[in-house]
Amino acid sequence: MISGGDRAKLLSERLHEKFGVITPQLLIEIIRRPVAMKSNLHNAIFKPASLDVWFADAGANTPACDMPYAQVNLGKLLEFYRLNKEP
Repeated sequence: MISGGDRAKLLSERLHEKFGVITPQLLIEIIRRPVAMKSNLHNAIFKPASLDVWFADAGANTPACDMPYAQVNLGKLLEFYRLNKEP
């Protein structure tokens, strides 16, 4: 958990409220503003057991937390690159 000041307090409250039932989709909601700063450039949520990652990047005038998230599996991505690298 990384945040500061009142944002950290709210993040902690949101996490404790949903303790034990947090999914990646729920975490996307938990880290929305005002937990995320106005200058929120990137968000990434990792699920180590499956190697899945959900990520969002800021738009021209929109913080990352308000942008659509993409999902990739790091294991499959690494395997794709291994199979498709130049000889």
